[in-house]
Amino acid sequence: MSTTGQVYVNKKWVTVNGAPDAVDWSASAFDSDGNIIVVGNSFVAPGNPDILLTKYDRNGDVIWSTTYGGSAGAQDYGAALTTDQYGNIYVAGVITSATTFLDVIVLKYSPSGYLLWNVTYNGIGNLADVPSSIRLAPDGSIYVAGSTYTTVTNPDYLILKVASTGILVWSSIYDHVGLTDIGTSIELDSNDDPVVTGGSASSVDSWDYATVRFNKTDGVEIDVRRVEIPGLGLDNALAFARDGTGGLFVTGYRELDGSKDVQTIKLNAAFELEWVVDHDVEGEDDLARSIDCDADGNIYVAGSSGNQDGGSAMLTIKYATDGSLLWAKQFRHRNPTG
Repeated sequence: MSTTGQVYVNKKWVTVNGAPDAVDWSASAFDSDGNIIVVGNSFVAPGNPDILLTKYDRNGDVIWSTTYGGSAGAQDYGAALTTDQYGNIYVAGVITSATTFLDVIVLKYSPSGYLLWNVTYNGIGNLADVPSSIRLAPDGSIYVAGSTYTTVTNPDYLILKVASTGILVWSSIYDHVGLTDIGTSIELDSNDDPVVTGGSASSVDSWDYATVRFNKTDGVEIDVRRVEIPGLGLDNALAFARDGTGGLFVTGYRELDGSKDVQTIKLNAAFELEWVVDHDVEGEDDLARSIDCDADGNIYVAGSSGNQDGGSAMLTIKYATDGSLLWAKQFRHRNPTG
């Protein structure tokens, strides 16, 4: 396929289901048949949202829709999901109760929307525990990454391993220096050990990319790689990918002097830092939200870029395997299709 060609994207259909809370938690994925699975939340009563899971066909028609609620009158939200080769659906979300603030819940549904099992995690002191990403391992284990408050003010990385039968196998926490650590994404390395990345404070006013690898058997921390940028600012990793050689790619943004730039890093299979590249479009806020690799080892980063007139654009960047920039494209349109 030519990289110089253009594909015009036009809105084909839009569908609406549920009445969600203002909380910005939702996720979507395709199953093996090309159906679209969406998780979020919907009010079942005033002030009482439940997790909402909906399956759509290729035409946007609802195949089925189901809700899950914890305690009566509580707030429950779906945050992440994935599917397996058989069409089963795995959801990570949060539930509340009269005695706890936010707890992680992991649910497994059949392809027809039947709840097979669920398991919850309540961390230290009944404080907030929030998932952000979920991954399946080849052996059927489920890994969930996110954040847990071990004190009232500072969250830490959280990773959970759940067996294919719905039993919590282990939980682990990463805390750098007792400040804020927020896990945003999870991937598996070439040994199927889980690797969590996110933003981690190195001081009160400076954050770094922090990527932490855990042992799949017992959850013990194997090693950590931190990307520290001189000066003040926020460095937040938002997305993760792995290539065919075991290389791990992390992208998100770095913030310096009040402006955000896309930042992408590569760790090799030995978990050694190979390169760090930044991308700034017009001196405004630019950030990445997703990343992927092709069969040739090229890296594709997608996100958004700001411009000096106050608008924003879709941003796509292609890097070679050594981190060199191949091209960067922006898409702006006066009359967008969606």
